[in-house]
Amino acid sequence: MQDELIWKEDLVKAKEAKQWLSSNIPGVTSVEGPVQVFRSNDWGMTALFKVVKAGETKEVVLKVGFLPLFKTSPSIYEALESLHSKHVLSYIKGEVKGSQTWLLFEKFEGKQVRELNNPDLIYEMAGTMARLQSEFEKLDEPLKKGIPVYDYQELKHTLKTYIIKAMNEFAPVWKSDSLQLHKQFHLSLEDLEEISNPNHLMKMIELTQEICDELSIMDAPLSIYHIDFHTNNAVVTKEQEIMLYDFEEAVISNPFFSLDKLLNEVTKYEVESDEEYIYIQWTPAQRELRNAYLKECNHSSELLKLKMFDLAMMVSPLFYGYLGQFFLKQVGWEKSMPGLMAESFITANARMKRYKNRL
Repeated sequence: MQDELIWKEDLVKAKEAKQWLSSNIPGVTSVEGPVQVFRSNDWGMTALFKVVKAGETKEVVLKVGFLPLFKTSPSIYEALESLHSKHVLSYIKGEVKGSQTWLLFEKFEGKQVRELNNPDLIYEMAGTMARLQSEFEKLDEPLKKGIPVYDYQELKHTLKTYIIKAMNEFAPVWKSDSLQLHKQFHLSLEDLEEISNPNHLMKMIELTQEICDELSIMDAPLSIYHIDFHTNNAVVTKEQEIMLYDFEEAVISNPFFSLDKLLNEVTKYEVESDEEYIYIQWTPAQRELRNAYLKECNHSSELLKLKMFDLAMMVSPLFYGYLGQFFLKQVGWEKSMPGLMAESFITANARMKRYKNRL
């Protein structure tokens, strides 16, 4: 749905919003707004308010999420705020109010990385995320309470359940409606035929179980996974720092998963090259992105990090699809689910093919 950039008074009373701001920012004497609406759609609103405190006016940003999946957002931002990082939004307060989640931040300014069209900034985004995740990993467990956790045993169960669901619900559609899906989502007919094969999906279950076990044996890290990490969710501030945002749906799992969308974005900056690879034949720009990220990860040897990365990226599309289905259900896009989920299975399948040549 296209943002209309209007305040939805029927969903959130402006008067109530201003009262909430007054009660959650100590010393505020008056609140004006919404002054500007940045986003207004089926799943939330983001707007600017002005508050007066000690005779000075400052600007704050209120985000109201309408979907149940945002209920863990206050826990996520409280944990991030405890890092005292200049690379994430300054968080003031969050609260679950009935079916809505309200989040309050200091206003920030900057140019979106996507607007700047510079691959070096994308590589810097990756390194910034890696450093943030390394710091997050060190937080005491009580600070992470309330954030969903998918360790490698839970991930095994989750992926198996998701692939079985695909066999029962998506695969029949992939097979019967392949021509329509090919036209609508630009999916290869050959790929659709492959992922709709039940025997192929059963082998995929077996392989994902092995990969999760290998990651566990390698002692792969667990940290915050930003499931929507792309160049529209990062800005360059006037201090020339990268700031990352929109962590509302984050979970704790393999941190490497966060790079999946950026791997697609950097392919526009390609040059001809050839290089040996472990499991997945990344393009030159993708290798540059991967290396910028892994350089900031200090928990393993270089070779082990490369192996961990490839293994994580084999299951990452499936896990993203699993998490994404909750958003699709809650915004009423279930009819599009087979087509949208097909891409995650096709990507995972392509990445798995070299691994033990099992598929």
